[in-house]
Amino acid sequence: MKQITTESGRTISKRLINYYDSEVIYTDHKLLKKISSLKVYIFDFRSRSFLINENLKQPDWEITKERRKIYRYTCNKAILRNSDIPVEVWYTNEIPVEYGPRGYWGLPGLILELKEGKKQLRFDKISFFTDSLSIKPPIEGTKISREEFLALPSKLFFEDK
Repeated sequence: MKQITTESGRTISKRLINYYDSEVIYTDHKLLKKISSLKVYIFDFRSRSFLINENLKQPDWEITKERRKIYRYTCNKAILRNSDIPVEVWYTNEIPVEYGPRGYWGLPGLILELKEGKKQLRFDKISFFTDSLSIKPPIEGTKISREEFLALPSKLFFEDK
């Protein structure tokens, strides 16, 4: 991971991701928990799995009075407070789930459009499944903190091969 500090003091992180890397993320917003199962081949050729348990922080959204239609859904605009970059979303109460793209959540409806800094993302298709899904958190892997995981490449570099 590469970190750059701007003149204004804001820190920007950039992480290179290998094509073969994988991360499965399980979130439980009611319990404010996130469990990630990772395999990263770019620096660990042993094919080990890592398991990271983290606490989630409830996002602080400001819901505005602005409304507009996205496809057939009436959407409300919300702005994320206390964010390093400007984050603006459009969500619909017509689909009452607290999820959205790129890990954003915490609104009373599905986020259909996201503007994060200069990047913009919008759903182009929404499908509903009638079958119930049983999603379970990952349990396999070496338990490690996010900080330990980010420090792992330099640690492995100095290990005996």
